[in-house]
Amino acid sequence: MVRVYLDLERSGEALGRMVFDLFEEACPQICENVRALCTGEKGNHPSTGNMLTYQGKIVDRNVPGKVMEIGSFENTWNGNESVFGEPFHVSPGERKHNTSGLLSTAPDEQGRCGSRFAVTLGKCEDRDGTCSVFGTIVRGYGVLREIESFPTNADGCPTPQVDIASCGELEPSDFGLVPDQHGDPYSTWPQDHPNMSSQHFANRLAAAAFIKQLGNAFYAEKRYEDALKKYGKAMRYLEKNFFGTAEYISQETEEKRIQAESRIPVLLNIAACNLCLGRNGAAVQACNGAQRIMIDAKDARIKPEWRLKLLRRRADGYIGCREFESAVRDLGMCLKINPDSARDHNALERAKKLLRSKKEAEKNAFQTAFAGGQIF
Repeated sequence: MVRVYLDLERSGEALGRMVFDLFEEACPQICENVRALCTGEKGNHPSTGNMLTYQGKIVDRNVPGKVMEIGSFENTWNGNESVFGEPFHVSPGERKHNTSGLLSTAPDEQGRCGSRFAVTLGKCEDRDGTCSVFGTIVRGYGVLREIESFPTNADGCPTPQVDIASCGELEPSDFGLVPDQHGDPYSTWPQDHPNMSSQHFANRLAAAAFIKQLGNAFYAEKRYEDALKKYGKAMRYLEKNFFGTAEYISQETEEKRIQAESRIPVLLNIAACNLCLGRNGAAVQACNGAQRIMIDAKDARIKPEWRLKLLRRRADGYIGCREFESAVRDLGMCLKINPDSARDHNALERAKKLLRSKKEAEKNAFQTAFAGGQIF
């Protein structure tokens, strides 16, 4: 078995790594071509002059629910490059295109294969009999789905474009787990990381706590965009589906409580970052998400400071959105929790003043509209 990887990025931002196993025994020539293009070991093509590597290439086409095509080269017939000199014919195999995450040949108009290949995004029965399945994704399924969701141009190319930042070959036992530049050892998506399924909830909690701390460090450095990325990643690790089966009801009740108590502060931190970035609506939305968890998680131990942070940050967001009445309501609730807070008293008076000014401006605008007589 041959294992290769592609590291993908968009507008300079890392999306993550996709790792593929190639079925070399069934499709030796196409597998060797893809493997060598991942390592770049063949240098330049003697005729086209192309550097024989996927590095620097892009995701060519994305058809949601069907396929994603990768690996076109310039200065070649129909984009197909080959480490063997010329594109080559591959006989359609017996494997069916019956699921997502399969690697499939992408023949040119003459039926020849080369560098370009497809990754299935669902069942692709129309490829059976004309294309050959030669590999499967083993890590990076979440990255694949994220790219699938991106908007595309008229040619189906994701916009902004998705680039292959680096690529290579791995040992068959290596899943290519590499810490990012900030020391984060966890995959972008939990389903791509070993022992991070829903059944490994304790592992996911530990990972989320670590990732959240990285976000806190970025926040302290006023790197709010970086902090938001880590907080968003922490939220993905805190996802878990509960089935409510009688056998596990006690365990699930406890896990639901822990999940709620872990997600609330992350959402409040997301709200704080958005406020610092002037994204007031997003801050309100994050606070509303935290509030829904507080309401739904009846067994969770909700800290009073969380309620205050929620109300204060949402009030700030409402003020930024010029929804002063909502801000007055939230700040009034703050004072019910903490009546002696000078901070909340001052914030409430400011919100009331802004509300009065808004109403006065609306009144003046209304009177001006009718100053010239009745209007229809």
